[in-house]
Amino acid sequence: MAMTDIRQNAAALQPKVTPAAAQPPEPGLDEVMLAMDVVDTLRHEQDVISRELHSDARDAAFVARVRQIYAGQGIAVSDEIIRQGVEALKQDRFTYVPPKRTFAVRLAEIYIDRWRWFRRSVFTSIGVGTLWVIATLPGQIADHFAYGKFEDQVSALQDEAVRRQSELTSQQRRLEQLDPEAQPITEAAVTERQTKATQVLAEATATTQALAALSPMPADQFAADPDAAARLLSTDKTRLDELSGQLSEVRSQLGEATELQSIEQQFRVGRSQLVGLALGETVAAEMTRLDGVAEQALRLGDSERARTAVGKFTQAAAQVDLAYELRIVNRPGVQSGVRRKAAGQDEGRSHYVIVEAVDADGQILKLPVTSEETQQVETVSRFAIRVPQSVYDQVRADKQDNGLIDAAVVGTKIRGELEPRYTVEIAGGTITDW
Repeated sequence: MAMTDIRQNAAALQPKVTPAAAQPPEPGLDEVMLAMDVVDTLRHEQDVISRELHSDARDAAFVARVRQIYAGQGIAVSDEIIRQGVEALKQDRFTYVPPKRTFAVRLAEIYIDRWRWFRRSVFTSIGVGTLWVIATLPGQIADHFAYGKFEDQVSALQDEAVRRQSELTSQQRRLEQLDPEAQPITEAAVTERQTKATQVLAEATATTQALAALSPMPADQFAADPDAAARLLSTDKTRLDELSGQLSEVRSQLGEATELQSIEQQFRVGRSQLVGLALGETVAAEMTRLDGVAEQALRLGDSERARTAVGKFTQAAAQVDLAYELRIVNRPGVQSGVRRKAAGQDEGRSHYVIVEAVDADGQILKLPVTSEETQQVETVSRFAIRVPQSVYDQVRADKQDNGLIDAAVVGTKIRGELEPRYTVEIAGGTITDW
């Protein structure tokens, strides 16, 4: 509504507060304000007006009622002003009629409420940002820790590769120290293993160098495709496992080559013990047989067979080179014989005399002896020979006579022979523990 219309309507409702005073040509501000207040009072009584204004006969009573309201407030209002206010209310004067909501009006409303919209935008942005942080932060933290774990795993692979490289260097030194020509019998077998170890060492060295040069993929690539990182890590771990297998192969090849050379060296020492010995026909044939079996095993590169065959040969060679007497132990506090009941044997016992080998200088020798109870070869200074009960009883009676065994020698071993010659009857078999 235009301001001019408001003033015109207010002028029509001017109250005559002092009838004796001269009326100005223009209504005063007090009168305009009073007229507007009347209309406002009438508007507050809208429910009463909606009923009362349907009948002109009741206008007088309604005017009196409004006058009474103002009188109660100490304000004098003429009946004319009240009647004009009623008419103005009937005609919807002083009633605000909103303009049509055109585009320009909407822009004006937005401009007027700009600060409210600004506050709303700020709070909304804060809320949305907070929700975004809450939604994405746990994932970002998880991604960060996942990438950190990935980096640690790659670093662990690198460290392990460096340690393996150190072992490879050690194996390379062993390989360089290996001299196949130093042992003619095993030269071919040792060379074969040396060649194989060299090839595997080259492959293992390339693997360790590649693993030591690993670097984790960038964080953005990891975040974009964690599965690719897992596949890459799995591949690297597989390569590390292959490296472990390669190192095991190198150790095995070099170990066998070194063992073959060591066995051959023992074989050559055994051969040297036979040089210059006068061997009997039977002993010479047996030693020739053992020598041939050991040499064949060495040439084939069969370390297990060679170890067994060379062991038998060297043991026999050491026996052939010895000379001693087998004497029954005859010292106070030491047993001279023993009776044994074998496991599962219901009746009877085995009888043994306990002996030791004494050389020409009176030194007690240690001999390799096979126990018939355990089938294990042990090198001992005392062992027991199984004899018939009659021999056992004879030795016991000899000792009980005066505390000494007069016939203590039961056998003599001559240099160049494998076995001693016994002066008493033996039942065969020996034991090393009683």
